[in-house]
Amino acid sequence: MSTPKPLSPQDKFDSIMQHVLETVSGNDYLKYYGIYRSDPVKTPAKWHDFMVEINKQTETLKPGLYPRTIKGQEVHYYALRKESNGIFTLANGYSDAGGAGSTYGRPLRAQPNHSHGLCQTFALMYYEKQSDRLIPGAYQQNVLIGLEWLEQYTANYDWVFPYEDEKIVYVIQLNEKGQNVRKKETTSLKKILNWPASMIYKKELRLHDLLVWLLAPQHRPLLNAWAADLK
Repeated sequence: MSTPKPLSPQDKFDSIMQHVLETVSGNDYLKYYGIYRSDPVKTPAKWHDFMVEINKQTETLKPGLYPRTIKGQEVHYYALRKESNGIFTLANGYSDAGGAGSTYGRPLRAQPNHSHGLCQTFALMYYEKQSDRLIPGAYQQNVLIGLEWLEQYTANYDWVFPYEDEKIVYVIQLNEKGQNVRKKETTSLKKILNWPASMIYKKELRLHDLLVWLLAPQHRPLLNAWAADLK
């Protein structure tokens, strides 16, 4: 059995980033804070049915986050919200709104179409009526804007992880062609961060602390991968 390759600074950063993003878009976190998250929409037929409901403005629609599975593995996040005039609108971080059309669709153009960027964050920002901070077409800048917004958001809507036992299963790596490779590997927050005991309270780590770590000045160059078009 070969010895696992040591994680690079980019690998460690990407692992923490992915863990943060999966947390804020996960069932447990969103349900705790009263935000609806649908089951993943896995087939084109079911997505079409959802689009029909939006275009008909069906009253049974639920504002919240809607994960959509593409090609059986990619997950794109959309946000549905109800405006003050009673209209339901749908948005995502990409340059289209999944077929909702120009009447009810709100494409944010915050990330390139083939990025593994912060689509769940941009969707959450739209749901919370904070997406006006984003700059259409400024992909790298929007990664920073999204993370800074999450850092502020989690100051009020925080989450706690067991520092020593919290498992991170996937490490994201970019190969020499710039493609997104998900390498299955089990590690922990402690092994990646290796923070001194003085920084850990009751062997727990807050989600907000991870956002502060991601935004540290020395990590700014590592943000670029999250705005890359990986087609």
